[in-house]
Amino acid sequence: MERTIKPLIMEGDHNNAFLPDDIMINILKRLPVKSLIRFQCVCKHWRNLLKTPSFIADHLHHSGHQNPSLLFQWHQSKSSNYQLSLLDRNMQLLEVHNAPLIDYFSDVHIFGSSNGLLCLLLIDDDSSYRSILLWNPATREARHVPITMSDFQGVCDIGFGYSPIVDDYKIVIIYSRRDGAPFKVNQVEVYSLSTKSWKEIEFGVLEGVSVSTETVTANGSMFWFGFNVDEDDDEDIYEFDDYGSIVSFDIANEVFTLIPMPDIGFCREEILTVYENKLAVLCNKSTRSFDWVEMWVLTESASDESGERWRWIDKYYSNDFVGLSCVYPMIVWVNQIVCEPQPPFESDEDEINGEAKVVLYLSHAITNEFKKISIRRYGAGHTIYNYVESLVSIGNVKIEEIDPKF
Repeated sequence: MERTIKPLIMEGDHNNAFLPDDIMINILKRLPVKSLIRFQCVCKHWRNLLKTPSFIADHLHHSGHQNPSLLFQWHQSKSSNYQLSLLDRNMQLLEVHNAPLIDYFSDVHIFGSSNGLLCLLLIDDDSSYRSILLWNPATREARHVPITMSDFQGVCDIGFGYSPIVDDYKIVIIYSRRDGAPFKVNQVEVYSLSTKSWKEIEFGVLEGVSVSTETVTANGSMFWFGFNVDEDDDEDIYEFDDYGSIVSFDIANEVFTLIPMPDIGFCREEILTVYENKLAVLCNKSTRSFDWVEMWVLTESASDESGERWRWIDKYYSNDFVGLSCVYPMIVWVNQIVCEPQPPFESDEDEINGEAKVVLYLSHAITNEFKKISIRRYGAGHTIYNYVESLVSIGNVKIEEIDPKF
């Protein structure tokens, strides 16, 4: 039975409030966004309070610590590859309503998750027209962001994130072309949510670098793997130095930096992720007997005598995967290293009530607690993102106000 919460402060009766504002805020910030949206109708004081930047920040901080979730994007068929679900801390899988307008596009990709906002790339049937949608699934606000080079013939690498220094969310598009060579950067544009406009920026350090599509945001910067391209003009040969560096983009200052890779050694796969709001690299290694996973965390400090500004710390090592033939790390979630076996599906014998399952292994980076979970499978493949519910606004653009034709 749903409980009814009576208003603590009635309009026009603030002097006779039952509870002080600080206690009321402490209660309200613990509630889900759906309830808070309903409570905006209680009185004018609540409506104004729930829209203040300070309350939105308090609610986000509490939600990030108490209710972080894993967001799954399920890949199905070419005609319908978009379905979302949330895995909460209680290991309950919840379906998420689709973003607006995705039915008008043949392909949908999430390129960023930051403070409850998602950045989606929408691709048309001919794979040439691209559009970006910023979306808050909790408040159901969405904003269409037209791309200035929608007919670009090449590769677009997209980043999305927030900088507390300038209090702004930004989208970065790195345009790369193939000119008889591997894709190399030839233009970069930045979109600011505060100004709602694009601008072209310099990308000097990216000369001769090919950028990966995988991106994460941590501590006010976006990060990609960078491939150093060695070019031999005489022999027309191009060689990749696999993951030669990490490309960093400072969201506040809009400056690119190349960061050296950690001394990982040989491994089967490296994954960019975030650990305690710092960039981290997960890698899996193996012998004939077992797999293990390592995590390296990036720290920044004043340059030492050698001039080095960045330092990698080997933070985590786990050999909990003994007996598993092949395990891949995917993401860090509430200090847990989330991995999956290959293939990631349970056998027919392990299916429950005929439903196909996805297996995940969680190993805690601090306590080393190890557990295996199985969740319902909605598609042939999946991508995982960290997500936290929030009241963060993207301009008060409601779903029904968006023109499907843009």
